[in-house]
Amino acid sequence: MESIFSANEPSLGYLYQIRYGLWLIVSAENREAKLFIEKFDDVSIDTPDAKNVYQTKLHIKSVANLTDASSDLWKTLRVWSEGISIGLLNPKTDFFNLVTTAKTSTDSIPYQLRQGTENERNINQILSSLVDVAKTSANIGNKQAYNSFLRLTEEQQKCLIQKITIVDASIDISETRTKILHELRLFSLKKESLYERLEGWFVGEIISQLLNQRNAISAKEVADKILDISDTFKSDNLPNDFNLPIVSDETQLASYRDKIFVKQVEIIGMSQKLINHAISDYHRAFSQKSKWIREGLISPLDEISYHQKLTEDWDRKFSILEECLTNDDEAVQGQKGRSFYETHYISHYPQIHIKDRFKEQYMVLGCCHMLSDKKIIGWHPDYINKIATDDTTKLGDQA
Repeated sequence: MESIFSANEPSLGYLYQIRYGLWLIVSAENREAKLFIEKFDDVSIDTPDAKNVYQTKLHIKSVANLTDASSDLWKTLRVWSEGISIGLLNPKTDFFNLVTTAKTSTDSIPYQLRQGTENERNINQILSSLVDVAKTSANIGNKQAYNSFLRLTEEQQKCLIQKITIVDASIDISETRTKILHELRLFSLKKESLYERLEGWFVGEIISQLLNQRNAISAKEVADKILDISDTFKSDNLPNDFNLPIVSDETQLASYRDKIFVKQVEIIGMSQKLINHAISDYHRAFSQKSKWIREGLISPLDEISYHQKLTEDWDRKFSILEECLTNDDEAVQGQKGRSFYETHYISHYPQIHIKDRFKEQYMVLGCCHMLSDKKIIGWHPDYINKIATDDTTKLGDQA
């Protein structure tokens, strides 16, 4: 178990940093606040009035204690000291926060720097204690941190000490999620679904920020995104989680090649590209509806009702094709089936939507392919017999 914890803790630490950043920007009262990850510190929140930087420390193996020579304390002081030395951070105007799930030990330096002690601190005494630790400690792992702090001027050291806030015994990664959910409760009854999509979007934006593909993430931007996502949970709308096709992903396409709905478009002679689009639509519609049902955004009865509407629409149009079945040869039937599919499902497709404002084409066509996979609908005038013949032929070839 030791090795499992040692591997998980750093990974969860990075996720904790991102999730804590999301909580900070979601709960920010100033809509002009801007969030950065790994720019000035682990997390930083800039407002027109101030800059708050945050070091986040997550401990999952055990409840650690912050002592005078704690590596969490001194690694943090090193980051801040070096930031001050190069002018990235300003101890006179910036605020420095160490957020840790560890507890401060009573009668320690970190205990004197806890949240709420700002007006009671003896700055000179705390500085003297820190300098004494830096000069006398035998902790080799903290040596660079000690040197970085000692290189600051006395004025810089005092300003830094005054501006430090240690939030000990802080909320962990799960509790941070609970805090964010609490903030989201006012926007939607589906706060869990809202949270999942917000965090997914946020992580993507953080990756772009780390790749220098975007600048700060503003509180206003996050608030607007929350409203956008919340709007998809209204009674006439649904969220679109599968907005990217898979037409170029042969790995995913391959698993569908033998499905009946694929045979349905093959027997009317559709091109491989259109077959790939059919597979993509089927995959996306199936995946999206499954997700909606799991989240309670639609019910199985909603799905049944929607499929019935699509079937009724198909039946009305397909009845014209059935009239030619006895009079046309196989080639003509194939041509008419192709024309039927192209006219009613490619050039134009049924304007029948599962919700009034969810008008994604892949959902309409994907559900039609789901129906065709069950042989409820089809494109070739004689699709039932054609598919049965094709299956029988393949079975004979295998024998």
